Amino acid sequence: MKHILFTLVLALSPSVMSAQCPDNNHPHMIDLGLPSGLKWACRDVGTNIPFIGWYAWGETEEKEEYRKENYKWLSDYSYTKYTLDDKKEVLELKDDVAHVKWGNGWRMPTLDEMKELIGNTTASFDTSNKGFFLKSKINGAWIFLPARGEFRKEDRNGITKGYYNSFYWTSTIHFGSKAAYFIRLDGAVNSNRAQIMLGETAEFREYGLCVRAVHK
Repeated sequence: MKHILFTLVLALSPSVMSAQCPDNNHPHMIDLGLPSGLKWACRDVGTNIPFIGWYAWGETEEKEEYRKENYKWLSDYSYTKYTLDDKKEVLELKDDVAHVKWGNGWRMPTLDEMKELIGNTTASFDTSNKGFFLKSKINGAWIFLPARGEFRKEDRNGITKGYYNSFYWTSTIHFGSKAAYFIRLDGAVNSNRAQIMLGETAEFREYGLCVRAVHK
């Protein structure tokens, strides 16, 4: 497993959470002033209020169990798409849950776009709201990523550690390990410290992770 670890600290008031969205017609595009011009969604992709959803990489529906045996792109323990054979490095839109659920130009971020987000924001963990603020170093705008707990493995309950964390997919495959890149956020329960980690692992494609969409 490879990781790039960022440790950042920021204090923010929970009362500013409602300032980002002018109405209840989610999702809204949040302009963080990123060099690419990419906008990030105000909410996670999900099927119901409050927009909670976990998805296996390349699948577009939630399920009760997240196993190799019921993964869409696996047959006889061999991947059938996004492999060295087809050389597809990024999810096609028809396999991108953000695009399928929301349409209108929304999609999952690539690994490079996730790196751009991390490199241009300062992160903090908010203990009151149990989540992570990522505040732009460029224009001061921010997005909030809720602490959903561990990824979903085997079943929807997953594993919850003694501190708050979340796992978010990128749309980029890692051919070397047949995995997909993700972002991991860890927050200490009794402090505003946040750790953000980019990494890949050989099994995560079948597991259920959260999705935050982007738009350009």
